[in-house]
Amino acid sequence: MKIAICVKYVPVDSKVQVDPAIHALLRGSGAGEINPSDRYAVEMARRLKKDGDTLDVFTMGPADAVRALKVVLALGADHAYLLNDKAFAGSDTLGTAKVLAAALTQYGPYDVVLMGSASNDGATGQVGPMLAQMLGVPDVTNAVEAETDGKTVVLKKKDGNTLYTLKTALPALASVPFGANTPELPTLRHQVAANQREFDTVSAADLGLDPDTLGQAGAKSIVTDTVNVTAQKQGLEFIGSVDEKARDFADTVDEIQQAIGGGKHA
Repeated sequence: MKIAICVKYVPVDSKVQVDPAIHALLRGSGAGEINPSDRYAVEMARRLKKDGDTLDVFTMGPADAVRALKVVLALGADHAYLLNDKAFAGSDTLGTAKVLAAALTQYGPYDVVLMGSASNDGATGQVGPMLAQMLGVPDVTNAVEAETDGKTVVLKKKDGNTLYTLKTALPALASVPFGANTPELPTLRHQVAANQREFDTVSAADLGLDPDTLGQAGAKSIVTDTVNVTAQKQGLEFIGSVDEKARDFADTVDEIQQAIGGGKHA
């Protein structure tokens, strides 16, 4: 069985810059790490992998995104592919799915494709379902458990407080939410070894993709503006007897609810 995991290298500090012309993140301008929910997808892939199976990892991003690949290599991936091309810059979710679909088709076919439910920079949750549609495979979102016999996969999907059990034929794609399991961390020895491993850098030409249909040029959704938001915290102090403080607190809650369009508390 062949398993693929798609991960994203995301910024983790406030120093990341934004292109003033296209309002896209300049992904090489700040420190980054593997997307948090992708770690849970990697752990699910590791648990699915049996003797004789192969696990390949893909990421689309700048040269620094290879750091995300190295982490997954240290956790047991067999092959790593960095999808890196200037033509990919500024891609929207549809463009990202298009590139990933081309890569998975070229280096596959894969029986199971896994990825995080959403990235912590965009948080749209769109790439997984789009990718499944392009690959023509079933898609299960918010999958927290998976078992396969090599022909079918049984997935447990979480929706609020409800857990559904779904079974589908392979191939299939599943997206995994934050907190789905307990991810293993690579040992120092494995990480040092993975840092020396080879990986493939894949361009638009390698995938047979037209650059004019990718990146900013091919984007169907456009960011028209970005603003810096500074979080402000404000504390309130209620003084008086317990009854007086409770009454003042209730009045404050009512004011806030009315300000945002809600009714009074019960």
